[in-house]
Amino acid sequence: MKKVLIIGAGGGGLILANSLNTYGYDFLVIGTGTNPDPTVIPGHEEINNEYGNYHSTVENASKLWNKVKDFKEGTAVLVQASPTCKCPPSPVEGMLLLEELLNKNKLKDKTKLVFATPYPRPYPAEPMNRIVEPMMKERGIDIVTFFNVDSVDPKNKEIISMEGDSLKYDLPIIIPPCRGANINYKQDRIIDEDRFIKADKYTMKITGYDDAFAIGDCNNLPTSKSGVTAHLQAKAVADIINGKDSKFDGRINCPFDMAYGKGSFVIADYNHPVVPYPPTEFKHFMKISMADIYWWTLKAYVDFVFDLDYTKPEKLLKMYQASEA
Repeated sequence: MKKVLIIGAGGGGLILANSLNTYGYDFLVIGTGTNPDPTVIPGHEEINNEYGNYHSTVENASKLWNKVKDFKEGTAVLVQASPTCKCPPSPVEGMLLLEELLNKNKLKDKTKLVFATPYPRPYPAEPMNRIVEPMMKERGIDIVTFFNVDSVDPKNKEIISMEGDSLKYDLPIIIPPCRGANINYKQDRIIDEDRFIKADKYTMKITGYDDAFAIGDCNNLPTSKSGVTAHLQAKAVADIINGKDSKFDGRINCPFDMAYGKGSFVIADYNHPVVPYPPTEFKHFMKISMADIYWWTLKAYVDFVFDLDYTKPEKLLKMYQASEA
């Protein structure tokens, strides 16, 4: 009987050293998530305490929602404070949904909307950006690229970049820097400078170990830090522990709310770029239904959907290329 030790947020083990207890294992699986950390940026913690954010806790999200509801006019700035984000579509989602709300509340003419990102375009993956950027411009959203947040000045209501630029705000929505969980490791070499665990992108094996894995948000894999991705990584790890020749192919399938009742999905894998998947009302319905469906039918639904031809990146790319021909 194999002994599999699974470490969630907190816990102890032979690699983790935050407990007085020591646990043996045949296989170790670490899934400690991420730690959105506003303390990394000077001034950000003060803004976060007052305005909250929608990438950490329900309390912070509620705090931000109350500020949004009270907003009547001025400059609303949404900034992604670091390149790593728990959900790649969510910064643009937040901006598009805010624009829709202000428009419906007849506050659009009294508001300047600004979206700032450290990337060279609003959406990091260029194919999806072909859909996103024209949509944002059409809705009157100013786009500021290559904006790497250095500090926040709450007194003067400014967000300052490392490049020396600044953005004035009346409503600041700042997505905190995303870092690995605040856990002490006996072997510091297994984490990168942002505290994400170094792991093989196909097997999720922690660097230097054949019997230890890191899945989901806590690893440094070059893919989305989403629930769907963690699910597929966990499936591959379970197969490997059971002696199967299994690999994670980098699959992402992120639902993307584009406001006004339309949505899309960001679909790709290691071998196929993101598909420029046009938004539709049906995809929006799938997006808003996904949370409930996922948890009700976790295993059967998720794996069934990913096995369908029309959800595979290579099939969608062929369909898109044929439609463009």
